[in-house]
Amino acid sequence: MIAALFGLLSALSWGTGDFAGGLASRKVGPYRAVFMTELMGFLLVLLALPFVREPFPATHTIFWAAGAGIFSTLGLLSLYQAMQHGRISIAAPVSAVLAAIVPVIVGSFLEGLPGGLLIVAFVLALAAVALISIEKVTEASVPVSKKLIVFSLLSGASFGIYFVMMNRAGQESVVAPMLIGRFAAMLVTG
Repeated sequence: MIAALFGLLSALSWGTGDFAGGLASRKVGPYRAVFMTELMGFLLVLLALPFVREPFPATHTIFWAAGAGIFSTLGLLSLYQAMQHGRISIAAPVSAVLAAIVPVIVGSFLEGLPGGLLIVAFVLALAAVALISIEKVTEASVPVSKKLIVFSLLSGASFGIYFVMMNRAGQESVVAPMLIGRFAAMLVTG
């Protein structure tokens, strides 16, 4: 039950952050919005550092976390670009579905295929995202552009790779990979 609660809270926080970031990127531009997002995340994680006792990260952890941070930035920039080129109601679900599929595909190669119940859960989640993204088509609606689709797909793939890389980085510690990832993301965005 607690895992479901944490999953819902995570989805709520990611969704709220993506929506707010998309709106901010329309006002100040995607690069500034992403940089400020990464900076705030870095500072918040830095505040947690004194409360966590973790060893200094190994070299492989640093590389995985830095790579994850780079893909995180690419994912956010692509998502915000997609939102600038069309409807958020298309960009966000397309990105989310692909972000969920990439780790499953990687996990299938590394650990074997998931069980039947997990496959059913993924199919239901994909159906839910498709139903959520359906909206009434009117003459005033914005047409779906190639840029919207390309940036949405790039965003989802980048977020999926981020999840895979951060999972690899977080095998021995939690806070250090997040700090390293945020720092690498700020450098790339800057």
